[in-house]
Amino acid sequence: RSFELYPAAFPSQFGNATGGVIDVSLREPRSQEFTTTVNWSFLLTGIMVESKVNESQSFYASYRRSLLDQFISEDDADEEMEPEDAGISLDQFPIAEDYQFKYNWFISDQSSLTFVAAGASDEVAVTFSEESDIVSRDPDFAGALGYNQGFDSQGIVWDWQSEDNDQTIRTALSHTLESFDLYYGINQKRLIDNERSIFRIDYAQPLPSLEWEDHIISSGYTFERRSYDYYVNAKIPNC
Repeated sequence: RSFELYPAAFPSQFGNATGGVIDVSLREPRSQEFTTTVNWSFLLTGIMVESKVNESQSFYASYRRSLLDQFISEDDADEEMEPEDAGISLDQFPIAEDYQFKYNWFISDQSSLTFVAAGASDEVAVTFSEESDIVSRDPDFAGALGYNQGFDSQGIVWDWQSEDNDQTIRTALSHTLESFDLYYGINQKRLIDNERSIFRIDYAQPLPSLEWEDHIISSGYTFERRSYDYYVNAKIPNC
């Protein structure tokens, strides 16, 4: 629906930001008959379904996947390697996947409930042989390297506005799990899971004075909880 960039002076609801902010909002599901959309290219393929459930509820769901691994074999990719990449062989061509889901329920003219879910992942695998530069500097890096990074998130949002559309309240609860897995060398690995839960409520209304009717005052509360799980089995490299 929108893609906003705030390089500075971003709104107060982005209180944890220390630099610029990129604010991306998904569009609302259309109230239409069940529709399936499929797109395909040599880069990626995707499918999306969208439909209304009744007059007050509708949803959409989509899934995409990269396709380069289906058209280019690992052997072909190895043959295209540059001379400076000697000693590196491709075991798994890069694969990227993502999905999105959104469900809207307009409870009344003043309130609505929204369920959202989204996720993505990227993975690749290579092998470093004794001929590679990195192994010549550190033999413990010889062997396979596997990389997998992704996230899954879910959220529920309740929106309310007064009959004159002056006062608005938004309440949101979300959960996100991010993972980063790296396997390399001789039984070396770094496995990191980052779990985040957020509850927030925002209230806004115009200033009551007619002289300030174009100004809006807003207030909010945010509670955030994060947890990290680390598993590291790695050699500490010398300077």
